[in-house]
Amino acid sequence: MLASTVWIYLFFLPFQLVDLFGWYSIPGVGIAAFIYLGLIAAGEEIEQPFGYDENDLDLDFFCRAIIHADIERIKRLPCPNAYLGAHHEGEQVRAAHDAATDVRTRIDVVFGGGRVS
Repeated sequence: MLASTVWIYLFFLPFQLVDLFGWYSIPGVGIAAFIYLGLIAAGEEIEQPFGYDENDLDLDFFCRAIIHADIERIKRLPCPNAYLGAHHEGEQVRAAHDAATDVRTRIDVVFGGGRVS
């Protein structure tokens, strides 16, 4: 709709300017057409910036970079064993976080499911 309006305006512009500028209206209309049509083309290019055209932003690259940064951040966090459920004998087992962060807890208790002394 906007492009059609601009084309109609540019078609009738020389008829409006010919009385004032004479032959100079031709380069004036050429410059005006270049400016208006350039703005229309730029608007169409930035209208949908995420796609697979030559000028589009690479959304897949951005998503991979964000995911990679999040995974690296998660890898650096301490991760206590999440499952240290109750044993068959009914003994009370400390919470997973407490057992994993306690320096007196043996490694096989945290990763091997052994009993906490």
